[in-house]
Amino acid sequence: MKPLITITLQFISITMLAQSPVVTLNQYFKEAKNGSYATAPQSLFDQGNDFDLLLSELEKYQSDSTARIRAKAYRLSNRIAQVSEDESVKQKAIDQQIKALNDPDRGIAGNAIEAMTNFKNTVFIESQKTRILNHLNAETPHFNDFVKLLGFLQLKKAESQLVGLIALKESPVTKWNIRLALARMNNQSAIEYIISKLEKAPINDAFAYDIVPGLVYTRQPQIFKFLESQILNDEANCSTADPNSNQKITCAYRIMEAIAPAIENFPLPTDEFGDLMVDDYEKALIELRKWFEQNETYSLNQEVY
Repeated sequence: MKPLITITLQFISITMLAQSPVVTLNQYFKEAKNGSYATAPQSLFDQGNDFDLLLSELEKYQSDSTARIRAKAYRLSNRIAQVSEDESVKQKAIDQQIKALNDPDRGIAGNAIEAMTNFKNTVFIESQKTRILNHLNAETPHFNDFVKLLGFLQLKKAESQLVGLIALKESPVTKWNIRLALARMNNQSAIEYIISKLEKAPINDAFAYDIVPGLVYTRQPQIFKFLESQILNDEANCSTADPNSNQKITCAYRIMEAIAPAIENFPLPTDEFGDLMVDDYEKALIELRKWFEQNETYSLNQEVY
């Protein structure tokens, strides 16, 4: 039988190990409050950690009087949820991001909107969707990003309100983003409007970098058919990645990158985030064109932003 003191020391050691992520978290924020700009310790994201406990510990920093500390706490909440495989942890982090929408610092609210797009929309429960929807009005901070969050979450209860906001808003960019959100909700009028604009759109760098991501976001087969047509287009209307070169190339390469995360069983290699992983872009484009010719229909991933 082990001596009592040995058993006691082992128990203390185990307890200290169990507490160490919380100790690390609190030390990190103590240093941050003293002016440190160090990144969060990687050990906070170890799979053996009690992520639910860490999220609970973060709540006191999410209520801190200093915006910089609150911002760090909300960002850390998102990062922890992304490495956790526990759906309840993800939902707890989402609750925290929804709370951040009320933060007086508009930057924190904007970060929260972006953070929520990192989750699959199937993780959100109805009460969370309702709380998010309650933030919709003409003055919502980061309005363009917020309405696209609503579209991603399929909050169709907002549809009529969004249609009304098209007439209320003056910015063409804002009107376009509302229609993108409506298109994601399968609003046929919005889809038809977008397609009518695409038929007259100049295909160039601005289109490839500024417009295409929004089109991919809609997950609409009719819109993807237009994107397919541009992948088959060899016209050299876009710039190369080399800033010192004046050479023009087909915009298909950029569009190929943009659609990769949105198509189920995409034929080209991608990383865990859906980003394209190819070295030979010319060969990859040939392969993708051939795949489209052989696959008139395919599934679009609706669960990711």
